[in-house]
Amino acid sequence: MRRIPLSPRLCEYMERSMTHAEDLMKAALADPRRALPDGGRIMAEPDLVDVEEQAEILRAMSMAARHSGRIDDSVEYARRSADAGKAAGSDDLRLLGLLTMSGSLAIAGRAKEALELITEGVTAKDSHLRARFLYQRATVLVNAGNVNEGIGSYLEVLPVFRETGDTFS
Repeated sequence: MRRIPLSPRLCEYMERSMTHAEDLMKAALADPRRALPDGGRIMAEPDLVDVEEQAEILRAMSMAARHSGRIDDSVEYARRSADAGKAAGSDDLRLLGLLTMSGSLAIAGRAKEALELITEGVTAKDSHLRARFLYQRATVLVNAGNVNEGIGSYLEVLPVFRETGDTFS
């Protein structure tokens, strides 16, 4: 599979990885304003990546848009990511798109919509993914002023994160 090179400056911030999606997710956090055009170039060549990687690239673009203050774009990229995950037949990729979208909706002040997506995500079969949704729920609740309920959600997920060694979520 042919790879499109990322911006040279981004390469300074990341080690080489196996996929465009991994590169782009790192770039989304390191230099989001450059990650968006890189993702757009990759997505403009649909034969370059399969639909599963498209879902991950769109999620990375959503994170880059969020970190660039482009929240409406972030919501749209995340929605497209969830749709691509569904098209790929991967419920986990679909749910990761919804998880990302729920965070962007919460940042946009749309907590009710975020919580609706999170409710769908807590049905995930994977316990770690389910915990990530519960963590997101806790954050949205606390930010919306429901501190006690939010703390309850945080306490529910901590054992799962400890068990999996997740110190990032």
